[in-house]
Amino acid sequence: MGRLAGLEITGASWWDFEHQEDLPDSQLTGRGRRRHVVYSERVWRGHEGREQVFVAARQMAWLKNHAAMATQSLQIVLAAGVFWGAERLSEAAARIVGLDGLEQVETFPFLVMSLFGLAALAGIVAHAVERHMELRADRFALLHAGGPEALLACLRKEFEHGPFAVDPPTWQVLLLHRKPTATRRLVQAASLRPEPPADEPPPASAHS
Repeated sequence: MGRLAGLEITGASWWDFEHQEDLPDSQLTGRGRRRHVVYSERVWRGHEGREQVFVAARQMAWLKNHAAMATQSLQIVLAAGVFWGAERLSEAAARIVGLDGLEQVETFPFLVMSLFGLAALAGIVAHAVERHMELRADRFALLHAGGPEALLACLRKEFEHGPFAVDPPTWQVLLLHRKPTATRRLVQAASLRPEPPADEPPPASAHS
């Protein structure tokens, strides 16, 4: 899996911490190409090997082709755009009502409204990009690390650990969700055909 993602995986272990509620299922520690997979205790002890590889493969996909760096860069650009745009919008609104500019106290409500409005729009864009990248990570893991069965097993264990809405309303997804819904992930999984492992020969045809 590491080679497919352009990484050198040096090993795997788990976080031996007392409180693990906020830890991700897995994380890749290290720098550059050399990485070490670290699991939460729940995944380390409660998931089968195939499921553990699937979870780690999703993290590797985020480092493949610098997907994580590109997403973080976009978030920085969006944050800067919110402040820049809020200043321009509030200044324009102030001039419309006859104020000289942002130096006057009366313009403060315009600035607050602009900040909140643009921040909401930036959040929608950022969440949409993250959901797209999460689906790409799923696709990588589905094709190379277990297929739909591994995804379904992981979703079942996630639900047992903390029940979630399998298919929440669209407005809720747009505003609040950084990850695609379980339904969307399963639909993608059903449309893909996993590739055989590199050391496994393809099945013989009927004519061979």
